[in-house]
Amino acid sequence: MSIYNKNLEALSINNQFLYEYLHSGKSTDVDHVKVEFAKNGDIIINSHNVYLNSRYNPSAEAEKYMQDMEKLPDEAILVMFGLANGAFAKAFLQMNKKNTHCLVVEPDIEIFVQVMKNIDITDLLTDNRFQLIVYGINDRNLEQVMSGLLKSYNKNTNQHIAAPKYGQLYPDKLNAMITVLNEQYDRQKIEYNTLIQNGIKGCKNSFYNARFFENCRSSDDLIGRIPVDMPAIVVSAGPSLAKNVHLLEKAKGKAFIICTDTAINAVLATGIKPDMVIGVDYEKPLELFMAQGLSDIPFLADTDFNTEVLEYVQPKNLFFSTSDERTWQKLFLKVGSSFTSIDAGGSVATAAISSLVKWGIKKIILIGQDLALTGNKEHVGDVEEVTEFDERHYKFIEGIDGDILPVRFDFLIYLRWIEELAFNNKDIEIIDATEGGIKKRNTSIMSLEAAIDKFCGNIYDIDGILESVPRLFTGESSRLIVDELQQMKNNLKRFIDDFSKVVEYCKEGSDMLTRGCYDIKRLKEINAFMGEVDDFFVNSDEALFVNKFMGQAEEQMADDFYIEEENEIDEAVRMYNKSASYYKMLADAIPELVSILEETEKYLTDKKE
Repeated sequence: MSIYNKNLEALSINNQFLYEYLHSGKSTDVDHVKVEFAKNGDIIINSHNVYLNSRYNPSAEAEKYMQDMEKLPDEAILVMFGLANGAFAKAFLQMNKKNTHCLVVEPDIEIFVQVMKNIDITDLLTDNRFQLIVYGINDRNLEQVMSGLLKSYNKNTNQHIAAPKYGQLYPDKLNAMITVLNEQYDRQKIEYNTLIQNGIKGCKNSFYNARFFENCRSSDDLIGRIPVDMPAIVVSAGPSLAKNVHLLEKAKGKAFIICTDTAINAVLATGIKPDMVIGVDYEKPLELFMAQGLSDIPFLADTDFNTEVLEYVQPKNLFFSTSDERTWQKLFLKVGSSFTSIDAGGSVATAAISSLVKWGIKKIILIGQDLALTGNKEHVGDVEEVTEFDERHYKFIEGIDGDILPVRFDFLIYLRWIEELAFNNKDIEIIDATEGGIKKRNTSIMSLEAAIDKFCGNIYDIDGILESVPRLFTGESSRLIVDELQQMKNNLKRFIDDFSKVVEYCKEGSDMLTRGCYDIKRLKEINAFMGEVDDFFVNSDEALFVNKFMGQAEEQMADDFYIEEENEIDEAVRMYNKSASYYKMLADAIPELVSILEETEKYLTDKKE
């Protein structure tokens, strides 16, 4: 097998977009990129008559150049501008045996192609610690990749560098990469505060929403009930929805129409009743759910969806969707159902798509999924236009109609999710009938009318399918909800006691080590108790609730977790103090969760009387 085919095979494992580009056989102009041999026989890269590796011993040069990157702490990320012949990335990964990662951003397609054709880099391409972005191929994924790698817990240990000569040859793209890098950290600061608030709200919602389990349905029970040939239409609230929302009437009964919460008012205003509405957001505004007749429409909601909405709408046919809490998953198993999580993708529309995929639907038609500010508006029905586009929050990308449209960075994440889902699931066809907005790779583009004519020819008893899904926690089995809440409450109260003791013991251990007068036996007892508490907590079903509720504590614990003091005593003191702060925050916060559980338990008990 040739070097190129070996590299191509390795590339197919971890980087589908780069593989797809090369496998398509697109021609490249390589006049400015040459491969030559160094004195030691290694192949090196010459771009624009500038050597990107040593002409004598490129491997030795790479090891020396990367010395400052040796032994980075666990979870650290190196972002490197420039692949060259691959020696620099190889040197870094060889120096760092721990769970460190290397993201290489290559600005020149021709360099990438020549490396793939002439240099064996299969060890890089198959290393899960290595990721590669090439401008002109998959650079649209740069923000998403960085978002997945750069976290608050490694922000103080990450590094970024440019390979030799790359800054000289490609200064604009280097600056563009650094801009994306800085934007990522800026967004993290904003998202940190948002996640803290959402975590608190979501956890509370999840506890309160246990009130709606009685007589509910699980979306998992739709698996196997939907005909394999039935298409689905996901209705989103992009500005273009106004163009074709009226056409949904033609698809009624011929496709499963699932409407996002933000779009429901626009759909019901036309007199069309979708087959299902979906809501996933912790704090979705209540005013979006004022439409008359909404309670009669099957409602798909996450367990941590805004409780106020469910209380107001009182859906008669409530399906609970994904849940990542083991407690609820086990509870639903007790009544013969299941409650598995999905890759929700970050938005209500992507959650709808993911649910349809889970149910087995193979043709998914998207409308109103602009993912851009079509006409400088974010949603259908918006009166005011957005006129200022901060480069830290927007990017301009070509739309379906050839226009250059402003795209919010969170919309870019949803776009990549849809593109990757379509690419990785060849048996699923995604038809983009948005009739506006941004281009989506790996989807078929057509008008909604054409999509309905082509795919929506059969009649289905969709109401009957939904009604065939069994209702849960009815009769005597509804008692299981209260029993579960009581068990959760008991475990949370134990956490309060255990965490309070850990705080005392950590302070004791820190004081002993700081004074330099310590009892080894006592320190072992302290550490053993902390280990027991940690094991019980981590393996408990309630841990996820607590961690979600106390995201701030988790962030503070992880903030400098991988930065160690050189002196073992100083490091032990640091960890004792850090642990004391962490467990005190948890012990102080958990009583509020206990109070919510007691309130929910009382509500359900009073309802029975």
